[in-house]
Amino acid sequence: MKQEFLNCVSKNKLSNRRILLAVSGGVDSMVMLHLFKESGFTIGVAHANFQLRGLDSESDEKLVGEICDKNSIPFFVKRFETEVYSKSNHLSIQMAARELRYGWFNALLTEQHFDLVATAHHLNDSIETVLLNLVRGSGLEGHDGIASTNGKIIRPMLWATRQEIAHYAKENKIEWHEDRSNASDDYARNFIRHQVYPLLKELNPSLEKTADESITKISGAVELMERGAKHWKEKFAHEKGDQVLLDKKGFEGLIHPEGVL
Repeated sequence: MKQEFLNCVSKNKLSNRRILLAVSGGVDSMVMLHLFKESGFTIGVAHANFQLRGLDSESDEKLVGEICDKNSIPFFVKRFETEVYSKSNHLSIQMAARELRYGWFNALLTEQHFDLVATAHHLNDSIETVLLNLVRGSGLEGHDGIASTNGKIIRPMLWATRQEIAHYAKENKIEWHEDRSNASDDYARNFIRHQVYPLLKELNPSLEKTADESITKISGAVELMERGAKHWKEKFAHEKGDQVLLDKKGFEGLIHPEGVL
């Protein structure tokens, strides 16, 4: 697994970059921390405490802090009033937590002079995202999984499955905490993970491999689509003041003009 990680690092030209790792204390991010540490990177760790799980939140913060202290890794922690932010901004708890943590990560990049932020999303997360977007009726761009890079956010674990990560953690005696909310089906993603995913695995035991191949193909299609859309707009879309005017000729001969529109 370490060699695959190094291959990913090399492909994305991460050498000599100062990388801030988003570490929750769960198995995915603790394995990511271990891999970056063992590979000799210059890293720091950011831990967002959303104060949503009582003593479990405190325990996660303590675990990550102790690992960083033991290995002399710069440790940054912030406690958020997530529920207050959620209500005042009319957001779900998940969206509120997302806004809070990424806003803080971006601030840390500037304040602490890091180049990139790494999150520990893996292949199963990406497949679950595709399934969620399919159910919600997104366009093609919602079916290409989680992007490996997004501005200064990198996701160097997208090649690994949840099973591979768990095996590596056990093999290397990596300490981590399980988020108890992961066992609940109250969230749509957890419902997909616990109820839908196992049935798809029954249909196709090699689901991760084939889904990864499909995501790669769709990503290529999205890239071509974006280039084609740019060319289409150059020919048929014109700005007039604060309006965008579309030439009807651009829709002639199309089988699904509403989709293009």
